[in-house]
Amino acid sequence: EKAIWFWFAVLWHAIVDAVAVYVGQQISMVAVEGIVAVFAILSIALVIWLKRGFNDNAVMEAQIQPIETGAG
Repeated sequence: EKAIWFWFAVLWHAIVDAVAVYVGQQISMVAVEGIVAVFAILSIALVIWLKRGFNDNAVMEAQIQPIETGAG
């Protein structure tokens, strides 16, 4: 599951880069800055939206497990 998020991040970064290069060649660098700012706002919104559905307690319960020593 973590690999999916990694590849999503790589794809998102590639899209931002491709759009920035294309707009920079076709329009202007000022337009590139505006578009990158829009991508940044969308990225922050996506993180906030995904965080709401994330249950911190479930992660903590999955990580905290008793250590079996074999003695006893």
